[in-house]
Amino acid sequence: MEETKDTPAEEQGKSTSYDKDQRTWAMLCHISTFVGFVFPFGNIIAPLVLWLLKKDEYPLVDDQ
Repeated sequence: MEETKDTPAEEQGKSTSYDKDQRTWAMLCHISTFVGFVFPFGNIIAPLVLWLLKKDEYPLVDDQ
């Protein structure tokens, strides 16, 4: 009989699967840092605005 090992997130009862929208918004938060190449302080303001808009709706965005 094979023994299965749970990942740490599964051991704590947390789900590690996120829907496509959550992953997309989290990715946009990371990519939005490149706005700083076009606008001064855009690398701080753009991710901050995205996070403030989506942090309550998507837990992955809040985590990232």
